[in-house]
Amino acid sequence: MTARYPKLVKRLILNDIGPHIPLRRRQRRADALARHYVFREPSDLLRRVGASQKNDGPVSDDIRFNLNFHQTRWSDEDGGRIYRHDVRAMQAYRRDARRSLLQWDLWQGVRCPILLIHGLQSDALLPPTIRRMSTGKDITLMRLPDTGHAPLLADRNQIWFIRDWLLGNGNAAGEWTVLHAPPRERHPGLPIRFAPITAL
Repeated sequence: MTARYPKLVKRLILNDIGPHIPLRRRQRRADALARHYVFREPSDLLRRVGASQKNDGPVSDDIRFNLNFHQTRWSDEDGGRIYRHDVRAMQAYRRDARRSLLQWDLWQGVRCPILLIHGLQSDALLPPTIRRMSTGKDITLMRLPDTGHAPLLADRNQIWFIRDWLLGNGNAAGEWTVLHAPPRERHPGLPIRFAPITAL
C-alpha cells in the first residue's frame, strides 16, 4: 500500500519483516498454523504460549497470557479454547508459503521514512535482506537483543523508542540497539489476577 499510494503513508514501521522471507521460514509458519490446538486448562495455554513465543523476547507471563487469551475463543464443540484463526486465510497462506516471499519491486516504490525493527535472533528478517533494504532508503534500524520473530513490543524501552520516532524527536536514520527494560517491581498489595479460561 505504501508503494502504490505513497500519499496515504507518512511513516512506515516494519516489525521484523521485509521484502524477502525465506521459504523455510514460511513453511514452518504454515505448518504451525495448520495444527488444531484445544486448551482446556490455563496451564495448557501457558505451556503453548511458552513454546510458540519463545523468540518474542523477554516478556512477563501476565502479558503472554493476556495476549493469547484474546487470540483464542471458547468452543463448545471442542470443549476448550481454540485459536481465532480464519480457516480460509490459513489455507491461502499455506498455498502461498510454497515459495519464498519476494517483493523487491514493490519495495523500490517505498519513499517515506522507515523504522525497521529487527529481532537479532530472527529467522524471518536476515542480515542480507536488511542490507539490501537499506540501500537508498531513509531507514532507522531498531535492533532488539535476545529476541526473534516477532517482537511483541510490550517493553517500555521499545514503546518509548517507537513513540519518539513517530513524533520525529530523534532516533535519526542509522542503527540503534534498544535494550530490554528491567522488570518493574510489583506493589506488594496488588495480587496478580488471571481471567478464567471458561467461556466469556
